Order: sequence, then C-alpha cells, then structure tokens
Amino acid sequence: MAAHSVLWGTVDRGLPSPTSSMPACVPGLCEEITYVADTAGTTATMYANWRVCYLIGAIPVIYGVIIFFAMHETPHWYANNGQLDKACERLTQIEQATRHTSHAYDPNLLIVPPKPEKVGPAILFSSKYIVATAAIWTAYFIGQFCVFGMNTWLPSWFTGIGYSATDAVTLQTLNNVGAILSNISVGFVSAGVQKAKNGKQA
Repeated sequence: MAAHSVLWGTVDRGLPSPTSSMPACVPGLCEEITYVADTAGTTATMYANWRVCYLIGAIPVIYGVIIFFAMHETPHWYANNGQLDKACERLTQIEQATRHTSHAYDPNLLIVPPKPEKVGPAILFSSKYIVATAAIWTAYFIGQFCVFGMNTWLPSWFTGIGYSATDAVTLQTLNNVGAILSNISVGFVSAGVQKAKNGKQA
C-alpha cells in the first residue's frame, strides 16, 4: 500500500538524512516509511497514507456540486415545467453556441413535447438497452481493472527488472497524471463533436 500513495520521498545511500529536509508529517494523514530500495543497501524514506489519496479522490465532488448549481436545464425540461420564457432563453443560448447566430423565440409559438415516461433501473436490462448496458459495463470493468493492475503491479514489476522503487513510483504517478489529462481531453473532444453535430441538425 505504501508504494500506492507516495507523497514525498528521499533516498539515503548510507548517510543519515537531515531531519530538517523532511516535510512535516500531519498526524493521522501521513506516516514515515523506510525500505530497502536495491541490493546495494540503499534505503528510501517516504511519507505515505491511503487517507490522503482518498481525500484527493474526493476533489471532483466539489466540481460536481458546482456543476449542479451552474449547469442549465434543457429547453425540453423548462417547457415541460411551465417555464416557457426560460426555454426560449436557453434555445437562444444554444443557437449562439452552436451556430453563432441569435434569435428571439416567442414562448407562445413553442410546441411543448409530452413529458417523458418515468422508468426505473429495470429499463437498462430491457431488450432495447441490454446490449448497450452490457457493452458499457464491460468497458468500464476493463478500464477499472487496468487502473487497478497498473497501480498494484507496476511498482513491483519495475523493481523486479532492475529499476529503483523511486523510479517505479515516479512512473506510476506519471501514468495516473496522463490518465487524468487524457480523460479531460476526451471530454473536450466529445463536447466539440456533439456541438458540431447539433449545429448541423439545427
């Protein structure tokens, strides 16, 4: 577990490390761990704790709360809830974002579609959606399994082929940073593709 949540690390090649260079260790959030890094007797000291990793993983919750209040509803939702003026305003915003034009829509001319039928989780396993459900669940499982494998086995594999524990943890950290950046990039690309598709259909 220690190699999964490294925060700071120093290498000691036989000489005691000065305590002044060590970062402050917050009780309950980190602990000092010293281990042998290679066959030459080199030791490495790191400060690690799984609680810090979980706290970092909770950061997106803040983003989710902000999005909950900042994201607009769809014109369909506004219209179905009797807010025709807001539906027209949202239509204008969508047109401006996708087609770079702007028109004022008359609420009295809106054709309000019927409210969608309420369904439960069982709809995911109906004949209409079972293939998509199985595909998404399989892809998600494989993705999570790859992340688990990389974070669990990569440090041991790298130290086994001759790299130091510090190098293994560094690569593991870079791998996770790359995964985060790739996910963000895919989100922007997907949004751009969908925006272009909406503009053509409008």
